Amino acid sequence: RCDALALGDEDACEQRPPLSGRVNAGESLAVYADAVDRFGNEVLGSFLWSDHSVVARHFLGSNLATSLQSQLLVLNPSAFVPGHLSRFHVQFTPLDPANVQAGYAQIEVVTSVPPLGGSMTLSPSSGVSLTTVFVL
Repeated sequence: RCDALALGDEDACEQRPPLSGRVNAGESLAVYADAVDRFGNEVLGSFLWSDHSVVARHFLGSNLATSLQSQLLVLNPSAFVPGHLSRFHVQFTPLDPANVQAGYAQIEVVTSVPPLGGSMTLSPSSGVSLTTVFVL
């Protein structure tokens, strides 16, 4: 996290890895960007999203549900391939660059791989509901 009022200072930002998470193939992803000062007040400005993935195809065709200039990035399920790492970058440009410097953030998302094959057994194979204890 960085203090937007002090981005030019050497110790303004905590060094942390990018935020990360998981998305299931076939589900949409929504990511919201915000800029606040050290007091929690919103800093006005503009946002621009970019795709920093190895295979940067997330913003093509019907994959994108919102504008790349929006604070809210929404990607349709068609944007994700199971097992792939997606990396999204958002650039913030303040309305008042004399008092606040530009900044950026990045998020990494891994698309889950659905289960394949396998089997399941039930013991006993029959019984009375709410009475018989079944083991899967």
